[in-house]
Amino acid sequence: MPTPTLIISIEEGSVWSPTYNRVECGAIEDDVCFELCYGGACSTYGNDDDRVTRFVDMVDRREQAIRDLEILRAEKGGAIFDSVGQCVQAGAGGGLAYAAVVGLTAPEPTISKVLGGAAALGAAIVCGGAIYSTLHTESVKQDLKVEEITAASTQAIGELQSLEQEPPD
Repeated sequence: MPTPTLIISIEEGSVWSPTYNRVECGAIEDDVCFELCYGGACSTYGNDDDRVTRFVDMVDRREQAIRDLEILRAEKGGAIFDSVGQCVQAGAGGGLAYAAVVGLTAPEPTISKVLGGAAALGAAIVCGGAIYSTLHTESVKQDLKVEEITAASTQAIGELQSLEQEPPD
């Protein structure tokens, strides 16, 4: 029978996000107990079982990856501006941008304006490539972080399912 597809959310507070809380053990004869939750259902287990420890570790790893993803998303705009600045400072981008400004602001009419427009287009193409490359790189970083979140979530959920199918003694 095929394994059902897991629903995983990175939204805070979603029932489809594996979570845990440290709780009183009550009738469980362990020193430390955790309430493990996923999909709207929660169960309490002692941490003497390695599966509980792995669940907690994977949820912690997942939460750290979510924080890292938020930082990457916040830094994306800055990376694009840095890319533009570096392009303009570079020889080709800077030279074309300078030629564009000189050509477009020169008092002579036609030829200077045409050359200035061509230089502006060239600068846009050169810097556009740098911006596209930065966007692609930043998107890849975010995609890798989402994969890390998904992997940690899947592992945590697997540990919880194992605990549910074969409860500790």
